[in-house]
Amino acid sequence: MLATPREVARLLPPEPGSFDLVVLVDAGGRTDVSSWGGILSTAAVQAGVGGIVIDGACRDIGESEQLGLPVFGRAVVPTSARGRIVQLGMDEPITVCGVPASTGDLLVADVCGAVVVPAALAGSVVELAERIAAREQQMVAAVRSGRSVVDVMHDSQFPSPRET
Repeated sequence: MLATPREVARLLPPEPGSFDLVVLVDAGGRTDVSSWGGILSTAAVQAGVGGIVIDGACRDIGESEQLGLPVFGRAVVPTSARGRIVQLGMDEPITVCGVPASTGDLLVADVCGAVVVPAALAGSVVELAERIAAREQQMVAAVRSGRSVVDVMHDSQFPSPRET
């Protein structure tokens, strides 16, 4: 399932039980050990968390899927975190893959990747994303109606969203 611009999730915590609650885990990109698994997924769902994004590995993805909890990470490994890694903090600014993220920032994630949007830019970024999505839907419709993709890609009928 791909996210739409309106399926933007807030980082910790808008309010308990909100689907907008997303946990972002900075595991330093480690893929040799899981930093998220089935027990944490169960607890997250109980707390009203709507998704998990990990800069590292996870495990027990079948459990997360059964719970309906989207979990995105760099890898899936069977090795648990127990005795191997420890939590150093919570609800504080972090940097994931070189991108800073703070409470209140927006996070959009799907199977193609994740994007962090600073809270101050959220409104304008969502508006731009909606214009891009609308433009692309029109372009796809044109191609499906028989127009060549080359013509559609160069047609001034479909200006860049930044030009409108």
